[in-house]
Amino acid sequence: MFYSLWYRTSGISYFDVVHIFAIIRAGCVPHLINVELSKTLSPLILDLLHESNACALFIDPSLTQNDFLKTKYQYRDIFTIKDVSEYPIELNRDLLPPIPINFPSEQLILVLHTSGSTGGRCKLVRQDFRTFSAQVKKRKHVLDKNRRSAQLTAPRIGSFCHTAQITEFLTVITHAGTVILTNPNFNSSKLIEMYQECHLTMIAQFSAFVTLHLKNSRTDPLLLNVLKSMDEILFCGSTIPESELQWAKENRIPILNAFGMTECGGLLVGLRDDPACLIPVRLEGLHYAFRSISNTKRDLEISLNRNQKIQRLEELIVLSNSIDCPHPTLRSKTDGHFHTGDLFEEVYKGRYLFRGRIDDLIKMENGRICDTKSIEDRLRKNCDDIIHACVVVGTNRPSPALLIEPKLSTYNKERLITSVELQLTEYNANVYEHERLTRNHITVVRKGSLPRTLKGNIRRNLAEQMFSRQLDQIYGS
Repeated sequence: MFYSLWYRTSGISYFDVVHIFAIIRAGCVPHLINVELSKTLSPLILDLLHESNACALFIDPSLTQNDFLKTKYQYRDIFTIKDVSEYPIELNRDLLPPIPINFPSEQLILVLHTSGSTGGRCKLVRQDFRTFSAQVKKRKHVLDKNRRSAQLTAPRIGSFCHTAQITEFLTVITHAGTVILTNPNFNSSKLIEMYQECHLTMIAQFSAFVTLHLKNSRTDPLLLNVLKSMDEILFCGSTIPESELQWAKENRIPILNAFGMTECGGLLVGLRDDPACLIPVRLEGLHYAFRSISNTKRDLEISLNRNQKIQRLEELIVLSNSIDCPHPTLRSKTDGHFHTGDLFEEVYKGRYLFRGRIDDLIKMENGRICDTKSIEDRLRKNCDDIIHACVVVGTNRPSPALLIEPKLSTYNKERLITSVELQLTEYNANVYEHERLTRNHITVVRKGSLPRTLKGNIRRNLAEQMFSRQLDQIYGS
């Protein structure tokens, strides 16, 4: 039996955690919907609710006046979430049956959804007992290798409506540990406070915030000692600048890179001696493969600099016999495996660097490939002071185009474009003609106008559609 939970509080409070696990304990399957999705995507939410075939909907009191929900979709039962203390429960009468020891591997535990980073829309992720328990086992395996403290204490990494937090939570409590329900975007001062007041022993946070802690530790001896005392500092979401990785290595700060996704949890983990590189999580029952993205040599031989060695990009695939292979509805209908769409380069035997997604490779008018991520990464690194965000587009066009959001509210458009153009000089000199990005193909758009997913990633295909008129003018169509 499915129940949908739609949270105003985004699944971040103790109150939310109680309801999520209470529904599971009652033998039902919760479909967790982050309220962040409801701010601009109400029609999509209704599609997700309909697709999960839920029989009832639990909503926060603030959502009861949602007329769109009332008029466009009808549930058999809609309940307003109340405080636990408001439920009239007689413990002697309402005791639940014993917790089953063995669950069937195919039994559904909960239903989540992706952020929409891939495919342009959110999709349901059904978690059965096999895949969900595998995710917890993988995280526990990595943590056990690094654990030094007798008592684990970890901060919240995000919403309980998402895989990362719910997996982290279950991993910590299986160690009889403690989860601090703080804002996941905590600063360095809050980190020190949690260490002093709550005996913090580990951190899992997105890369941007870990980078700030590392930078701040250069001038804050107390913070540096706190970071060094952690069992592990796990970062995810994107890379950390090489200078900060080196600083962590020199000062024995236990940072650990991790790569994962909603559908199957953590897949690869970093190395202490080389934090930028990733290796597959090694655990019995896990079966992954790295496969070339094309049979055409031309499409494989993509290089950021034609004077350097050629990059051979491979897609990470979770094989169907792997214990963490997602629900059949998410697997390839062709081979039965789960294709992540994420690309890696094997820089040493068994060691990989993340090189973006298949979606980052756009096919040009002549059928050749352009690696958009290499351009975007270069600009984010070298133009951070003038660019707020950028995206490269140009599918089926003669050459790529660049859409940029300025960082400052007041700026000189021509100077901005000139600065960006100068940063592309070396890149343009070392790539094929169809990959070159010239001044005439750079367009400045309003800050915040590029479409984004819940995670903040820019949706390339949608951006290309939204600005198609400007692009047609650029290419003279």
